[in-house]
Amino acid sequence: MQLTVDGYRNVRELEPEHPFSTYSHPAIEAVALATGRRVVLKFHARTCPLRAESKRWFVELVQRTMGLRVPNIVPVLDVGFTPADDWPWYAMDFVPGEALEAQLARGVTFAPARTAAIVDQLAAAMTAARTADLAPALLSRHVILDGDRVYSWDFGVAAWSMRALALVQGTFTTVGHRYINFEITPAQIRGTPPQPADDAASLALIAFRMLAGRHYWNTAHAATPHDFNISAFMMELLGAVEPPQRRSAVALPRGFDDWFLGCLAGQVASAAEAARTLPR
Repeated sequence: MQLTVDGYRNVRELEPEHPFSTYSHPAIEAVALATGRRVVLKFHARTCPLRAESKRWFVELVQRTMGLRVPNIVPVLDVGFTPADDWPWYAMDFVPGEALEAQLARGVTFAPARTAAIVDQLAAAMTAARTADLAPALLSRHVILDGDRVYSWDFGVAAWSMRALALVQGTFTTVGHRYINFEITPAQIRGTPPQPADDAASLALIAFRMLAGRHYWNTAHAATPHDFNISAFMMELLGAVEPPQRRSAVALPRGFDDWFLGCLAGQVASAAEAARTLPR
């Protein structure tokens, strides 16, 4: 496996704790030889051979992201495949900060005003992504906080990976092939076509976690990883949704329960509406 790309000089492979190091997909700090620009080369591990159609999808997906120049999305600069191993990669600006997930994992909670400020910026990023026909599956590990500045860098690559696998298998990818994360929405687990209302549900789950200091889904809090039951988790996502205040030891803002339940039920039309109506 040669994680090198023509036109870039590798500086170092980023440690697992770095904001751009996620799952099993390596990230490398590099310098663009033509401009001297400091970048991150993000490589997507292949789990199956890539057909020509899958490669075309990948390039189109990243190129749509490259056209976005908004303050809360990490600028994407380049895309391609490694010559030796045919690994998909893209280059983006190296921005400072810490992953929101890292702070939440340490038990950090956020005041309502700070939560609202973060949600506002994430909603702006998600709205811009929708204009480029991208379905931004928001995860706290794909959010970087740098002081008051918030960056998102999720471009739907995980969804592309499932499509690429399904094309090779000749079958639709089932939920069993999804990377299970605890910020997944009921609509995502059902596998329904992505809608702008899904963005509101993602924002609601993130906002609850920032305020309450825990995931909304109870089954996410198994005593140990060995206690986690994926069937129980899926049943919880597909079952009745409980008011979030019942699951929070922290007092939530007045009206948060109704806002949250509306977001998860698909009654809030978009990320922008979710941010505008968030109780603060």
